Amino acid sequence: MLEHFDTLAKDPRRLESPDVLLDLSGLQSPPRAPELRVVADRIGFDPGFNFGRCAVVAPEDVVFGIARMFEVYTRRYFRETVVFRDLESAERWVSVLRAPAGS
Repeated sequence: MLEHFDTLAKDPRRLESPDVLLDLSGLQSPPRAPELRVVADRIGFDPGFNFGRCAVVAPEDVVFGIARMFEVYTRRYFRETVVFRDLESAERWVSVLRAPAGS
């Protein structure tokens, strides 16, 4: 996760308030609370920058719990965060929110 947000922080073409989809499927070792705090601090790399919505895919119970902690730690950086059990539901949620009104 850190690498993802480091790359985004350095990208001069990043969108204003981008939506994020984090797929934690197949995660070999879930991060611990202190590691999540480091990620949360990194996400706040620019005090004037906020993300749009964040969809997190977490099919395993322990990862789902970790993802909910991530949601709490990062709530000030995302407009909204939702944790899903499968990628399809997360992608559908993000795409519905991106669709123009009336489509």
